[in-house]
Amino acid sequence: MCSPKLTHPRKSSRKRIAVLEGLVSNENVGSAFRAAAALGVDAVLVTPTCADPLYRRSVRVSMGTVFQVPWTRLENWPGDAQLIKDAGYVLAGMTLGGGDHHA
Repeated sequence: MCSPKLTHPRKSSRKRIAVLEGLVSNENVGSAFRAAAALGVDAVLVTPTCADPLYRRSVRVSMGTVFQVPWTRLENWPGDAQLIKDAGYVLAGMTLGGGDHHA
């Protein structure tokens, strides 16, 4: 279920969130949601450059977990990274290759 957009930071009881940045393959988005559900991730944030989690192929590959794990789309990435930090989260990133690194 897509939650309302992120507006201002507030402390949360949630422990782990995943940010999907630049995943343009619907299959990869679905797979990421399925992995998030399996790993107990509390929420998923999707950047503007990410494929739509509600696209039919994403939903199918996710095996429906896009409807289980709360998620929302960030509108201003990497600017919204500060909102995440202000809410008390530590940002850590993983990539398979080189590229831009956001602080």
